[in-house]
Amino acid sequence: MVAHALPTANTNPSRAFGRFELRQLLGKSAGTMAWLAFDPTGGHEVMLTMPRVQPPDAAGLEHWLRDARFAARLDHPNLAPAAEVGVQDHWPFIAVDRVHGVTLKEWVAGHPKPPADEVVGWLCDLLQGLAFAHEAGVPHLDLQLHNVLIDERGSVRVMALAVPATARVRSAPPRSHARTSARWRWTPANCAPSAPPRPATCWPAACYCTTC
Repeated sequence: MVAHALPTANTNPSRAFGRFELRQLLGKSAGTMAWLAFDPTGGHEVMLTMPRVQPPDAAGLEHWLRDARFAARLDHPNLAPAAEVGVQDHWPFIAVDRVHGVTLKEWVAGHPKPPADEVVGWLCDLLQGLAFAHEAGVPHLDLQLHNVLIDERGSVRVMALAVPATARVRSAPPRSHARTSARWRWTPANCAPSAPPRPATCWPAACYCTTC
């Protein structure tokens, strides 16, 4: 597969990525990068999250898409719904509508000293979303400020589950996706305290999610 150049922090904000107009780099890490973009199809802004490493081949791309589409079916108040899972120039991405909030990185930049009780609330929201995803067998793999959203009510949601999975596509065994026929919705029973503990599926292994 021929590698296609991915926009960098110095890219002109008006540069096109397929039908999207890239406007601002929201953040990046070793595993992922997130862009604020405009989608002319719907006439609104979206946040595009994609891996920093391009899938090595067609099989790797298919593996990424399978994992991302499975993750997009999870339905929980603290998981941001994916508007689209797609590919452009061999670069896979997950799009989330901007209406769901700003990144926590953006929010903290404007509010550098948030009250401690608000931070505790964020962590509770964050852990509930991650615990639900992990219970479904979906680790995040690259939890960063640029893929955590906060809305005007102060509620926190995790976005872009499974995006940095390209780093493990060569060695990871196929995952069972038995639940992909329908969305796996959050209910109190799914997160019951009596549920048996599960081994951690995220990295690092010493995670603090309540169902791991």
